[in-house]
Amino acid sequence: MTEWDTAPMCYYNVDSNKRCCSTLPVTVYKPPDSVSIKFDSVEPMVEGHQYTLRCTVNNVAPIKNLTVTIYRGKTPLGPPLPVSDLQKTPVSKDFIMTISPKVQDNGVQYWCEAKLELGPAGPQRPPVVKSAQITANVNSSCIKLIPSIIMCLMLFCFCLV
Repeated sequence: MTEWDTAPMCYYNVDSNKRCCSTLPVTVYKPPDSVSIKFDSVEPMVEGHQYTLRCTVNNVAPIKNLTVTIYRGKTPLGPPLPVSDLQKTPVSKDFIMTISPKVQDNGVQYWCEAKLELGPAGPQRPPVVKSAQITANVNSSCIKLIPSIIMCLMLFCFCLV
């Protein structure tokens, strides 16, 4: 079905002299075409700084029935991200989360999943689309200081000579 805003009518007789009608609610669902994740920064990341993860969900409807979760390894990073859009036709949307990686996060895989909730009468397992995994490249904040330290040592040694 491709009619996103349909409202069929049901006509019925209450008694022999009175006819009524009701509008039947119809929701057309479309699972996401794809889900992707990326860092909105240049790698490598530095420990203690803040970075943005962007999960993009493409061509899903209705978006209000979507729940998006971003993972670090197998651990969800907080509750599912909220959707407040009431658009019934397919849309694409970015979901953003800020992280502050530690040097222990070097090599950790990040990914996201989009789950389209089909309501109480829908299948028990709603459609889930997962992104590919991306690997964090995190350096210690000390690594950024090494060039400055070397320069200071060189100047100090030059002054001693």
